[in-house]
Amino acid sequence: MSARLITRVGLKIKKIARDLTESAEEREWRKIWQLVDSVEGWLSHREGKWLFNAARSLANGTNIVDRKF
Repeated sequence: MSARLITRVGLKIKKIARDLTESAEEREWRKIWQLVDSVEGWLSHREGKWLFNAARSLANGTNIVDRKF
């Protein structure tokens, strides 16, 4: 077998294991983080996760306001 195929199989096994052990919320966060992580000056991973969880806990249609003190 080629090294490339072995690598792909290994990655697929890791993905399956992750999908079996992660919650739907964790999978959703991981997908979103990939998109926002490239924004320069955005929140740290920990801050982003907190904001994600806070926003996710609100009712649909709720407004979130960034307030400067």
